Amino acid sequence: MTRRRRRFSSPAVLLVAIVAAASFFWPELKEQLPELEEIAGTAPTREAGGSKPAPAGLLTCHVTSIYDGDGPIHCAEGPKIRLSAIAAREMDGGCRPGHPCPTASAGEAKRALERLALGQTLRCEQNGTSYDRVTAWCWRPDGVQINCAMVEGGYAARWERYDVGGRLCGRPRA
Repeated sequence: MTRRRRRFSSPAVLLVAIVAAASFFWPELKEQLPELEEIAGTAPTREAGGSKPAPAGLLTCHVTSIYDGDGPIHCAEGPKIRLSAIAAREMDGGCRPGHPCPTASAGEAKRALERLALGQTLRCEQNGTSYDRVTAWCWRPDGVQINCAMVEGGYAARWERYDVGGRLCGRPRA
């Protein structure tokens, strides 16, 4: 009795190689995917942890801490807010590719946002998500739009492609 030697077909070997390569590189690609989507302008608006479009809605934020000049703004109620339609320098002093780049330093922008919002109770209008943060337009109790104040003060740059309907420095809908 002769034994037949099994051969692997070329497509099967290729498939195994692709799966092995994808498994090896997936963790790194998965981390970079949201940033790449945002830079390319293809980032979907999603609810945290889901795949449905995030609903627009009003929320209250008692500001407990601030990371940098455009957020996240940490709220006692839980959400982290990224201010819509503006871009401040990253904390390392740089600007991401494809993002507007203001002249103010990252430290100046963070301190300005802290002066405007830290300890305040903001009324925010959610318009989407970015990474694990809510994107929103936010107002102080005295009616100052935080997003606008950061741009008018020179601490952040207007990000036109996200200022749908000219909401930056405009009136709240609700």
